[in-house]
Amino acid sequence: MEEKSDPSFVEWTAYVKEVNASGKFYTYFEMHKCDENDFKHFHPPSKQIEKTISNLKEKKILWCLDPSDIGALYGRRTMDNFRKVSF
Repeated sequence: MEEKSDPSFVEWTAYVKEVNASGKFYTYFEMHKCDENDFKHFHPPSKQIEKTISNLKEKKILWCLDPSDIGALYGRRTMDNFRKVSF
């Protein structure tokens, strides 16, 4: 598995798109390469993907959201909004 992240060719972003009667709203999030501190918060992988996750960790190609942004994933908290999380 090879990471496709040469900044000359690709830029990774994470955002939530919300749509309601007032319009479209985008909330962008900071991302960083996952580190050992992030891995402490991961749920244990199932047996089927344990090896894959281990390989991704070793190659340091997993991306994580900054912890301060996690609450914003829930959006504006109104029932008439359509929400889509994109990475």
